Amino acid sequence: MRRKKLIIIYRDINYIFGGLAQGGTYFGHQHTRILGDAEYSLYLGDFYDCYDERTYDITKQKKLYLNALHQQITDELSTNYDIQKNEKSDLKRDLFEKVKGLDTLITDYFYLESARTFQYSNY
Repeated sequence: MRRKKLIIIYRDINYIFGGLAQGGTYFGHQHTRILGDAEYSLYLGDFYDCYDERTYDITKQKKLYLNALHQQITDELSTNYDIQKNEKSDLKRDLFEKVKGLDTLITDYFYLESARTFQYSNY
């Protein structure tokens, strides 16, 4: 269960940044590599066993993370002149839907920290 959810989280993040970059080979290769990244994250989570100890409410941290993603999407789209104006609103809506999905998937500290680490180390 954890593995599958983590893969979805990582692939959604990859999708968001692929959309902002208008695709490219990196994101296709990354899509496949995500299986290994997720496996390694699970290994680290089991090895350190610290994620399960953090039982406090992550609502505010998660909100800050997702708001930062929203802001990055908005900023990137507003300064990207390679995307037609009529396509920007559809792309923004699509990427915001992925962020909304992340809001549902990130349910504890392990998923939040894994998402942040994956994003900041790859994009």
